[in-house]
Amino acid sequence: MYRRIVYEKIGDYNPDARLAEDYEYWLRVRSKFRMKKISKCLYYYRVHSDQLATQHSSEIEAIANQIRDKYISVFEKNYAYARSGFLKRDYKEAKELLWQCLPGNILNLDVWRMLAILYLDPVIVKMIRRLKLFLRREFNA
Repeated sequence: MYRRIVYEKIGDYNPDARLAEDYEYWLRVRSKFRMKKISKCLYYYRVHSDQLATQHSSEIEAIANQIRDKYISVFEKNYAYARSGFLKRDYKEAKELLWQCLPGNILNLDVWRMLAILYLDPVIVKMIRRLKLFLRREFNA
């Protein structure tokens, strides 16, 4: 669901993005509007062997990669992969990708936070995390 203004600015689904129309549409929306992730599950769908996603998974992946290349910059991709590596504790890869994404994300505080965590002494990082927890408890109570 989205507001009418989104449709008025973005238009219809792109028929050239067959099998990945929704993905392409939301990337176009993302380029013009702010979006926010909703953690709450809003609906469920059934997965079965006859659905298009199952029957054409490799084709869908190839189309999605082409679409992603069109709408998402190298800096954004590197940031996403760096964040994923960071969360998986693959720190070597995360460091490399963070440095690569930095020119396009110079004002992204999350990039600087991850770099600080990766380069600071683990004892200092632990102390900062404890302080953060303490402050959160004190001021959110």
